[in-house]
Amino acid sequence: MLNMKYVNMYLGIEIECILNRNIHNNIRIGTYNNPIKLNKFFEVSKDGSINIHYSNFSNPTDAEFISCICKTKTKFKKMIKNFIEILSKNKEFKLNEVININSSCGLHLHLSLNNNEIFQDKFSYEILEEARNLFFKKLEENKILSDDTKQKIKSNYYRTYSPKTNKRDWENINYIQKLAEFNKRSECQNKGLEWRSFNLNGVKNWGEFEEGLLLGYEIAYFLFKKRTKGYKLKNKSINLNKRILKKLLKDNENKNKQINLGENA
Repeated sequence: MLNMKYVNMYLGIEIECILNRNIHNNIRIGTYNNPIKLNKFFEVSKDGSINIHYSNFSNPTDAEFISCICKTKTKFKKMIKNFIEILSKNKEFKLNEVININSSCGLHLHLSLNNNEIFQDKFSYEILEEARNLFFKKLEENKILSDDTKQKIKSNYYRTYSPKTNKRDWENINYIQKLAEFNKRSECQNKGLEWRSFNLNGVKNWGEFEEGLLLGYEIAYFLFKKRTKGYKLKNKSINLNKRILKKLLKDNENKNKQINLGENA
């Protein structure tokens, strides 16, 4: 059992978007996995998975803004407002004048615990289902997001790089693939449990952008609160430490290398 008094939720985000270089030619963008610091809240890197051709910019580029770790909701809100302030140039530009968020752009949330505990073994698959259903419910009830935006977010929730996590895979300790609604592999790499299906596809203005991120925070905090409550894990236990998870990850990579060598022989 975790010590509830000293355990806090850590949360980070990755905002993938198409950036209008005609307005933001001064933002330095690093290479993939080698981001350049923008300010105390964000680093920026390229991301080749973003399709820049579906934008109305004459000079577009792909950009991924990687946030710092937020330990409180207050800091999370400050971080969002900072992003909006920088990208809008103090509200001089509308969202669709400086960035596009299309179906190729992910917006991933990373959840972790401050005491270096593994997050994924603190709740059952049934709680993941609750979180997913709560997200869709709150999305539908939201008064700020337009109906069109809601539909785009829902239709892009399950994609080729974030297919639905099922009960079998969640409870399988050997299943740590990156491409999943809830990516367990990310936690093996000390990046927190990644919620990959969360997205803000089609948001039309800064108000929708901020509201969508705050909704994401609500669901992350729901999982944090549920981590030692509710359902008990049944049948297969997924209580693992990071050493074991890293070993599983390495074993999977070695197997893939052997398969590739066999195919090329």
